Amino acid sequence: MITISENKVFLRNKCIGKLVKNKTTFLSHRNITKHLYRKLNSFGINEEIVLQVNIKQVVIKLGKHKFFRIKVDKIKEFMSKYRSIVNYNKYERQIMIPLAIMDVCNGNPDEISLGYTVEKFNNLLTDPRSLYQQWRERKKQYEIN
Repeated sequence: MITISENKVFLRNKCIGKLVKNKTTFLSHRNITKHLYRKLNSFGINEEIVLQVNIKQVVIKLGKHKFFRIKVDKIKEFMSKYRSIVNYNKYERQIMIPLAIMDVCNGNPDEISLGYTVEKFNNLLTDPRSLYQQWRERKKQYEIN
């Protein structure tokens, strides 16, 4: 269960990020070598933050200048089409967000590369060389259920 104190977001007494921009953005600092879920080429976001905290976007910051961002509406659209929940441990469910659908900035806020739409992300799954092949299986499993 998450708690919020002075705009900081805690999971079991560990600060996992903070709310910024009038509490409409969840900002989390990550280390890509430690936090990237390689099997899905995705970052995990705590499910409670996305579904229960009234935010509009999630920003994941890597180092000083690089960040990924995604709107909550896009996360929810993705969740409606893919089995995106992973039980990280017995205490936390995370929504896996593929890097390909996230917007990317490498330092200059005026130069942002927009991520794929959820619909266009589906096209990546047809390429056998794609880093996102595991998502094809997760999509099939979602469609069966």
